[in-house]
Amino acid sequence: MLEHTDVNSRKSKRNTTTERELDHEQRASQVKESERRALEDLRRVYGRLDMNGNGFISLAELMHGYHNEPRVRNYLDGLDISSHDLKHIFDLMDADQSGDLSYHEVVNTFAKAHSQDFRISMMMVKLQIANVMQVVVRQEEHVRALRL
Repeated sequence: MLEHTDVNSRKSKRNTTTERELDHEQRASQVKESERRALEDLRRVYGRLDMNGNGFISLAELMHGYHNEPRVRNYLDGLDISSHDLKHIFDLMDADQSGDLSYHEVVNTFAKAHSQDFRISMMMVKLQIANVMQVVVRQEEHVRALRL
């Protein structure tokens, strides 16, 4: 009888484990599908920002979208990004200083930031560092001007 109970207990544990694994796989699949839909939505929204159709988004186009596209503004507000922050974030993403970004680059950056709280925090830290650096450069220029 004890042996029969052990067999049933093992079967029950296997069934519970299998159910958990299936549930986990189903949730993971739902998360991936949700992320895919969100990314597609972002691509459409930011695709509309490319007002001149050149495949790139300028700072002016990004700012225009923030002020005139409710979906863009709502998304960025959800990340706690204001219009003032956009200039600094744009500069951080524009590593080659070309003055424009491919909209896929913008979408991928914000999609990663949205899906990972750590990335949001890092983006904000970089923004704050950029602000501090600009103040330091201005102060340094002011001191140099005083010395002349």
